[in-house]
Amino acid sequence: MNNKRTARLSLRPIERGDAEALFAIWTDPDVAEFMNIESFIDATDVRHMIDFMNGLDDTKRCAIVYDGHVIGTAGFQHIDEARNEAEIGYEIDKPYWRRGIGSTVVAMLIEEAKAIGWSRLTALIHPNNEASIRLVERLGFTLSCTVLTFDPPALCYEKTLDDE
Repeated sequence: MNNKRTARLSLRPIERGDAEALFAIWTDPDVAEFMNIESFIDATDVRHMIDFMNGLDDTKRCAIVYDGHVIGTAGFQHIDEARNEAEIGYEIDKPYWRRGIGSTVVAMLIEEAKAIGWSRLTALIHPNNEASIRLVERLGFTLSCTVLTFDPPALCYEKTLDDE
């Protein structure tokens, strides 16, 4: 994914040097509650996760950088080039919640998906993550189904990009 930016916010490829910042974010119970990942023991575990994500062909994950500080990650996973679609995912450090950053980041992901030529995006959201549900609904995603293979079941929101 190409670097995306505003005056204070940018998305850039995630790198091993982000591990310390991401360890602090990903081990915050309020952030981790809504993430579909295992617990991390230390920053070495996070570096392994970064290497794993960067090695996947169907995943493009970026660091969210705000005023020069890594405050989370965002990107695409389960990219299906044949169907021109992908799932979006994002998490942001708690001090940056409810500041419009999530909306800006998801809007950047939508813009990137359109530039690539994808026709559909999905977002799997924990049913108790009301802020994320409101965020995607404001950006035109609609609830399409419930995915029962998660515990608890995840809400699947989707957005069609062809009509925009």
